[in-house]
Amino acid sequence: MEFCATPARRVLPFALVVLEATGGYEADVAAATGSGDAMSTPAPGEPSAPRRTLRFGRYEVPCDEKGEPIELGRGGMGVTYKAQDAKLDRVVVLKVISSRLHDSATMRQKFLREARLLARLAHPNIAAVHDIGEEGGNDFYVMEFIDGRDLGEVVHGTGPVAVGRALELTRQAARALAAAWRHGLIHRDIKPANLMLTHSDRGGEQIKLIDFGLAKAVGTAAEDYTRITQTGETSGYSPAFASPEQIECAELDTRSDIYSLGVTLWYLLAGSPPFTGTSRRQVEHGHLHNPPPVETLKGRVPPPVVELLQDMLGKEVEDRPENPEILEAEIAELLRDPAVASVYDTIAFETSAAPPPSGVRRTRGTRRTRGTHGTTPDVAAPAAVAHTVEMTAPGAIIPRVPRWLWAVGGLIVLLLLTFIV
Repeated sequence: MEFCATPARRVLPFALVVLEATGGYEADVAAATGSGDAMSTPAPGEPSAPRRTLRFGRYEVPCDEKGEPIELGRGGMGVTYKAQDAKLDRVVVLKVISSRLHDSATMRQKFLREARLLARLAHPNIAAVHDIGEEGGNDFYVMEFIDGRDLGEVVHGTGPVAVGRALELTRQAARALAAAWRHGLIHRDIKPANLMLTHSDRGGEQIKLIDFGLAKAVGTAAEDYTRITQTGETSGYSPAFASPEQIECAELDTRSDIYSLGVTLWYLLAGSPPFTGTSRRQVEHGHLHNPPPVETLKGRVPPPVVELLQDMLGKEVEDRPENPEILEAEIAELLRDPAVASVYDTIAFETSAAPPPSGVRRTRGTRRTRGTHGTTPDVAAPAAVAHTVEMTAPGAIIPRVPRWLWAVGGLIVLLLLTFIV
């Protein structure tokens, strides 16, 4: 693997430890201080300039073909890079606090809090944290490297996602939110860019939730952490996927994440969010006052899925699913319906058994009962089931045949056989 030969000051906006890879102390000093020309090309016949490695402790930041460090993304708190764990010989993600924030003790504490929050959430649908550290006064933490694309890239590359697949990806995201909710956490920035699509050990598609930079501890869990993020602080959220209460800087709970996940499901199915506009104000006005434009989904999305979207996108929090566990169970129920799970191509879904969700289940078409989320009687979770959906014509819906029709058909066949005999 080739590592950076670019001067540290030209590569990153913060100090890095530059270690010699093959020799040349003077060249290393020049690269570390920004003096000299570490990028100069040697004359023909002269030995190549020694390679240098940019490191945070044991983690080495590799370069792309242009000699720049591989930057995976930027968020409100920091910048993420592809890195190599020199001890364990594996690729990881290195998240370093943003240069504009590392001088603030409060923001550094918030950055480290994000890492500790993630470390508690050991779940297959959440990116794992491996390590945390400091190098040259710069805080960083290390996460698993996810070899895949985020859902925004998926839709941008191939267009809207088939109904069954979109539901399964959303169900997995709901599982991740349920794990956070059980730890008293809300994410506050659910959107396609923070949902990575990769493959599980079994070969199926797997969602990984990333970027808890805006996460907030609520309830009893808030006592375990310093309350860096105050009630009403919403800077950095994405307006296209924000809940009404988030836009209004009101108190949030897990149902805010459910709303944002509903917008994400809509995006997967339609190729764009339900509320758009030429300005941030127009988008936020849509979330606050306009009903979801469900008429645009007619003919493409089965009515039960449209109902689910309307529930998730309820303006009032009481109208949404009580918590992510209930949402996951409702989606799993839809996936068992062949009329809903029909897709354009053959996809195998794995719906694993989950612990019984807490909350009141309801019959679709009735208004959700108001009440406190997560404090109502248990309901049996869906049993483990594998859904293999065969190929259908584009947009085709497999009808559900009523039992009485099967009985009538059987009786007719029996009468015909009797007549023939």
